Amino acid sequence: MKKKERLVPVGTKIFWGQTVMGILWIGVGLTGMFDNLICDILKILFLIAAIVALGKVIRIGRIGDDGDEMAEYNYIKAQAKAGGTLHMVLCIASIVFALGFGLVQNMDISWTRIISLILFILMGIHNLLIGLFFRKLEAE
Repeated sequence: MKKKERLVPVGTKIFWGQTVMGILWIGVGLTGMFDNLICDILKILFLIAAIVALGKVIRIGRIGDDGDEMAEYNYIKAQAKAGGTLHMVLCIASIVFALGFGLVQNMDISWTRIISLILFILMGIHNLLIGLFFRKLEAE
């Protein structure tokens, strides 16, 4: 017997897939920056929560065909706004990094660790911005 597939609103899937996942990825990146037991435990908890949230997104199933083309349009518009905003943040960060590179050049820093954790944070910021912009567009 075939199980009946649950239909959910677009906003629910975007909330779990973008907003919550963005917060969790930012948490993984920030807690990974510090090298102590509490942050390691928090990082593991964030990763477990990310797996659970991703499982929820997958389990939600397909988006309901409730004629909500406006929500889909708002999602595309939110993605575009988030991409533009993140591009601006990366440009500003590049300038700041270039100006400050001489100061940290002689310090003993694990650049591969920092860059890999910053990627988690940037991915999280992008997801979070999509979720926030989508919520704002839906409220209008």
